[in-house]
Amino acid sequence: MIKEDLYRIIQRCSFGRKKYPAIYWYSIENKNARKRYGGRLDLVELVSFINEQTYIMRQPGGELEEMAGRVEALDKLVVENVEQIYEGKKLKKLLKTLKNDYSRNELEKYYTYIIENIHSTRSSDFLEEERGEVLKKLSDRVLTPVQMDKLRRKQNILHKFIDEIAMYLINKNGIDTSLGGMEDPSWQDAFSGSFETFDTSKTTKQKKITKHEEL
Repeated sequence: MIKEDLYRIIQRCSFGRKKYPAIYWYSIENKNARKRYGGRLDLVELVSFINEQTYIMRQPGGELEEMAGRVEALDKLVVENVEQIYEGKKLKKLLKTLKNDYSRNELEKYYTYIIENIHSTRSSDFLEEERGEVLKKLSDRVLTPVQMDKLRRKQNILHKFIDEIAMYLINKNGIDTSLGGMEDPSWQDAFSGSFETFDTSKTTKQKKITKHEEL
């Protein structure tokens, strides 16, 4: 038996490796538990594998994905309570849930921070104010990559709130979206201002003007 064959047998017996190279993920929490990468040696697939293990949610070019920073369970709560969030009312129960069950990290606490401010001001206009603050900070050219990522994650969370309220108002007022989705620039421009602009139930009806009054 030649040395190369012996080396391959040792590889297979010790590491369960059949082909070279074999890539394994070792978690910081448990270094004895490893997970083998079973995909191709392809950048997109490798980045996807790393995202699954770390939840950093990055694209192959290094940019953050639009889901980065968001928490699936909290996104679900936003959807379920979108009417109360828009109205800025009846949020005490939701706040209690957030504080009791979702305060493990800064991003979970950011959801609570948003709801607290909407509750205290009794208005979802806080979302636009906060988005403006985040955009202002993102324009700072001296931000470090870590600071930039932190703001991008907050921006993604804010977009979730804003998108859900926009869809709530569209459904509430029977607005026809067949000509374009929410990604259409015209929709993005439309919802860049106050939500109440598109809530026809809050629009004050103007007094009908007769021909004489018009003159």
